[in-house]
Parts: sequence; structure tokens; C-alpha cells
Amino acid sequence: MKRAVGSRLCYVLCTLIVVAVASIPVFAITNEVKPIEATMAYTLFTTEKSVRSVPPDAEGLLRSAIDDATKMAANAAPHPETREQALMAFEAIQLALIKHNFLQPPEQKDWPQTIGIALTPHSFPPDELRQILSFSPNAKRRANLDPAKPFYYVDCDMGSQFFLAVGERLGWDIRLVELPQHNFVRWHLSNSTKINWDWVAGSSIEDDSYRGAVSPAEDIRYGTLYLRSLEPAQARAYYLGLIGSEATNPSEAERLLQEAIAILPNHPLTQNNLAWLYATHAEFAKTKSSLAVHYSLAAWSTQPDHGNFADTAACSLAANGNKTLAVTIEQFAIEHPDNSRERDSFRKNLARITAGELCQ
Repeated sequence: MKRAVGSRLCYVLCTLIVVAVASIPVFAITNEVKPIEATMAYTLFTTEKSVRSVPPDAEGLLRSAIDDATKMAANAAPHPETREQALMAFEAIQLALIKHNFLQPPEQKDWPQTIGIALTPHSFPPDELRQILSFSPNAKRRANLDPAKPFYYVDCDMGSQFFLAVGERLGWDIRLVELPQHNFVRWHLSNSTKINWDWVAGSSIEDDSYRGAVSPAEDIRYGTLYLRSLEPAQARAYYLGLIGSEATNPSEAERLLQEAIAILPNHPLTQNNLAWLYATHAEFAKTKSSLAVHYSLAAWSTQPDHGNFADTAACSLAANGNKTLAVTIEQFAIEHPDNSRERDSFRKNLARITAGELCQ
């Protein structure tokens, strides 16, 4: 599973044209609109289905959400040329997704790694649902949710796929943008006009608000990793890495992670996930533990206080025979978890390292 964790940027959803968008007649899909099957979201979902099980109704929901979002966006801004029109389209997509009962998960343990996981239905007891809806990114979505239907945990990178899909269908240049443990989309409306949209926030947030977390002055590599608009092949590589981390068969996982890292060779999350695969599966650890060390240390170096990256580095070193250093680094990881659940996991890995076993 995806092992990079942290606090994602969460803002209050504020949509000013909900009533206006909802009242616009349904947009008639024309031959100019590309089919859903041509979108990256759909092709990635097809790839996911080939390497892991997905819920039986997930494809139907994927199609429905993309189709409704496309119709509402085209109704809101049939021929977007200005920032204001682009924002109307973004708000319409946001509303369409909310109407499918898509929620931002309040806790990191519920962040979905793939579309298939995101489109897994949830039902919550009333007390738990009230707590989920009190979470600030979900609070303003309450009026457009249907409590009688299942809910779905759709976080920033999974939510971004729907915005990208609508852009692909309508010929809009919308691209994925990444931060450490966060993603949003950016519409390149023209060479001089670019508009961000954040699914978690439900609003447009300027680059300056994100920049403090990824200043090149702190690490010069940040300028090449974060806050840049990814090309479609790079965005696909990012998502392939996540799918690979959830693949049932280790050989399929390796294939997808290698494909991802060939396109984004310095991507910390993909490096970390491939290192974890090599360090924790016996069929790889015997011959590729040294690669696990290379990839894990590269990933960890981008976030030195990241306990999860440190855990992967410790497990990689242990698999490669450096038990003494592995124990020291695992102890560091135990001191730098994001939550108690992680700390427990790191402690179990320390016991495995001490016993000469592979991490899990």
C-alpha cells in the first residue's frame, strides 16, 4: 500500500454557484466530447482491475461520476475563456462529485490509493457519520449529500482524476499538480492564465499558499518535484505507482512500479514503494535488497523527519544485511510516526529486524 503519509492541506469548501449550476438544463453530449473510455481515469481503472480486485459496482460509478461531472461542467461554462468561467466549471465538477456522496476522509488511514479503493461503498453509524461530516472539508458538502445512499472516500489525488477526466473529454488543458502528501489540478486556460482547483478545499488556491511547504531554498530538488504541472505521461506514472503498490501479485507490482519510476525517476513516493516491495518480499529481497536501499534512502532524503520513509529505509537495510544500522533507523522511525497506529507498526518491524526477519 502507499506508505507516504502526512497531513494534507484541508480548507473549507465554499461554492457560490451551487444553486445556479444545479438549475441549468442537462448538457447534450455531442460527438465533440471524447468517450469516457479515452480518459486516463478509465484506462488506469482498467489497469487496476487487471492486478487487483475492485468492487463490482465501481466501474458503473466511475462512468456515472465522470459523465455527470462532464455535463455539469459543460453547462456551467460551454466555452470557457476567462478565469471566472473556468471557476464556474470547476465548481460544477465539484458539485457533481459531491452529489455522488464523495467525501474527503478525515483520517490518513482511510486515504484511498486507487480509484477502485475510492469507489468502495461505506455506510456509517449515525454518530460516526456526524463526526465525518463535521470535518471541515466535508462540512459544507452536507447539503448535497444523500444519507440514504452509500458514501465514498475520495481524497485529493483520486478526486483530481475526475477533474482530469472532464478536461480530457471536453478538450480542456487541466493537469495534475503535486505537493508532499497532496495533489490538486491546474487549468492552463492560456499561456498567461492558469487556475488551480483543490478537491479537498473545494476552492481555488493560489500557488503562494502552497509554496511554503516546498520552497527550493529548503531543498533545491523541490523545484523539480512539486508545484509544477505534470504532463499527462507523468501524471499517469504517478497513478501507476499507486496501483502497483496495491497489486496482488508481486511481479505485477514490480512491473507497474518500474514503469512509473522510468517516467518519474526521482519521485519519492514511487521510490519508497518500490523499495518496500523489494525489502519485504522474499523473492526480491535475496537479489534486489541493494536496490531497495538505494531507492529508500533517496526517498527518505527528501523528507528526513518522515517516519514512514525511515521505516522503509530501515527495512531495506535489514534485508540487505545491515542489521545494526537498520535497528538504529527503525528506532528513529518509532520516534517520528504520524500516529499511534504507525508507531505500533514500526515497533513490530523493529522486532522483526532484531529477529533477522523481513519487515511486513
